[in-house]
Amino acid sequence: MTLKRLLTITLVAGLGLGSSAARAQQAPGNNANYQLVVNGQPMEVEAGKEFTVTTPKGETVRLEVREKTVRTFQDSWVTFQLPAKISVAETDQEGIRQLVLMNATGAGMIIQEYTGVDPADVIDFMIAQLIKDESKAGYKMSEKPYSLKLTDGKQLRGKTKTLSQKNKQMVYNLGAWSGENEGVLVVAFQTMDSSPDDKTNQQLIDDVLKTLKIRR
Repeated sequence: MTLKRLLTITLVAGLGLGSSAARAQQAPGNNANYQLVVNGQPMEVEAGKEFTVTTPKGETVRLEVREKTVRTFQDSWVTFQLPAKISVAETDQEGIRQLVLMNATGAGMIIQEYTGVDPADVIDFMIAQLIKDESKAGYKMSEKPYSLKLTDGKQLRGKTKTLSQKNKQMVYNLGAWSGENEGVLVVAFQTMDSSPDDKTNQQLIDDVLKTLKIRR
């Protein structure tokens, strides 16, 4: 599901838009997911479509809103980059803040930020929850240690769990960074088969992990 994004732009006085007489013009359309605000007056605009603003002096300014292909997520615990079309769902409950990002084919990541608990202690429990259905379905399973050094120098340590059935393979990488009675648990998951989406799925995970920093 794609969430509607709202972009508010305030034009500076250097463009000569100091009067409410400024007028913005654009043909209406159903794809206007953004707003341009000129002197408090909103106008629906589409990304990638040029429009004009006329100043009180009669000068016509040509403008275009462009959406970046990559955006940065940041909270008090972590920061990372991800594709602009991927949304981050955030929840807070009982000392655990959780971030979930996923693409249309079901590959993605869970980042859990723990207060009062060492996340390394919950890795086995998390694995059990993630593979519960596949375990009942008779998937073959293998496990090995997982380790990843982040660009900030912090180390994620945990386990890689691989589930296989016929030509289908599901891979979970779980790594925890532990602070003093707090920490971060990172879970990357994807299904691998012969489809061309495999590279896309791995690219999403790689893009996040190579930019992930823990701000503690």
